[in-house]
Amino acid sequence: MKTLLHAVPYGRALATALGFAILAGATVIFLRPNTPAPAPEPPSASEGVLLSPEQKQAAGIKISAITPQVVAQVIRAPGEVKADGYSSKIVGPRITATVVTRHARLGDVVHQGQPLVTLYSQAMAEAQSGFVLAERDLARYTRLHESSAIAPKDYDQAVSKRQELYGRLLSFGLTQGQIAALSKRGLSNASIGQFDLLAPISGTVSKDDFRDGEVIVLEQEGRPLFEITDPKTVWVEARLSPALAKAIGSEARVTAGGISKPAKIVQGGTAVDEATRTVLVRLEVQNADLALRPGQFVDVEIFGDAAPALSVPSDAVLRDPAGAWVVYIEGKGGALSPHKVIPRYSAGARTVIDGIAPGTLVVTSGAFFVQSEAQKSSFAEED
Repeated sequence: MKTLLHAVPYGRALATALGFAILAGATVIFLRPNTPAPAPEPPSASEGVLLSPEQKQAAGIKISAITPQVVAQVIRAPGEVKADGYSSKIVGPRITATVVTRHARLGDVVHQGQPLVTLYSQAMAEAQSGFVLAERDLARYTRLHESSAIAPKDYDQAVSKRQELYGRLLSFGLTQGQIAALSKRGLSNASIGQFDLLAPISGTVSKDDFRDGEVIVLEQEGRPLFEITDPKTVWVEARLSPALAKAIGSEARVTAGGISKPAKIVQGGTAVDEATRTVLVRLEVQNADLALRPGQFVDVEIFGDAAPALSVPSDAVLRDPAGAWVVYIEGKGGALSPHKVIPRYSAGARTVIDGIAPGTLVVTSGAFFVQSEAQKSSFAEED
């Protein structure tokens, strides 16, 4: 009985205290003894996705803190193989002439000094016969001059005449070797007026713009009949936007049909094409195996200057459902959430990005799996 009397005042006091607490707006939670605390709820899709260590290992997920690294920008563009204009030569008569015999055709490999075509010209016939006559006169005047049988001025005139006709033959396109052969053998009725155009370099015939029997009329001085190119060195031309053209370095790489060759930039144009609004960039490629041919299309990689920058593997940068570029970063509690970034340029297998702080923990491998899991969580929340 005594115990009950003591308990009643205590019960009344407790009830009174709870009443005042409820009136004051307090929340009272009754816990039974040994009742476990509620488990924390997983983060929502907007907060990120939580993956177990087993899931990360199975999906090959790697998370790394990104820091500035020295990388070089890689600019990719299509290109076209061209003949090396500095080692190519055009061959044509310098006077009006008729094609007599063709000795080389398109695609032929020729050697320096090899005859390409035989032509006939009336002007050449006159120059050849005049030179042969001047040679004979000079030989005769030389003998007389040595015996003092003629006046010195007569000998000088003979020398001058011979030199004048020699220069005319050179201007008509004969080489010194051809003129020497003409001086040695003289002229015959069958060969007068005929002359050969010789290959100035060893290479491949890339153009032969004429037909047998055609009269090559020169409205202007010179007309090319052949173009000879050295295929061991070729050009590759690519077109870039003016912004990208500013970032090019001096080294590049050309790829075609599984074949990759180093290249160097020999011309980074400054003029913008009015039609395409692009800048022409020309590369020089060593082509000793003749794998590249003029007119062929190739893939070009141009390396820019190296500089410190934040970069991640290119497959770590993804587009979110809204179309923005994101990487997945690790936050508090290990949640992986998307973070918007701005891709600046490609650096080989990596992409340089802006919009993220150094030291941030980024998913560098397995980002696509993380994005898939995040989208699943988003669908589950909507259901």
